[in-house]
Amino acid sequence: MADFARGFRLTLPDGTQLDGAEFPNGMVVTCHREDGLRTAAISMDHLLDGADPGGVHILWAPETEEN
Repeated sequence: MADFARGFRLTLPDGTQLDGAEFPNGMVVTCHREDGLRTAAISMDHLLDGADPGGVHILWAPETEEN
């Protein structure tokens, strides 16, 4: 299990981009840059449940190492 939240960007089929974070316990939250908090789910699978698998793109933030 990771020690910190992991960032991602979710692009929906209509081009909407949501910034998000996946927490160490698997919970995810997303927010729209202009509208604020959008969604919280118990897992990425639950967040994407019912979404067109070919229409949603997830870009994970690069992992960095602390010095």
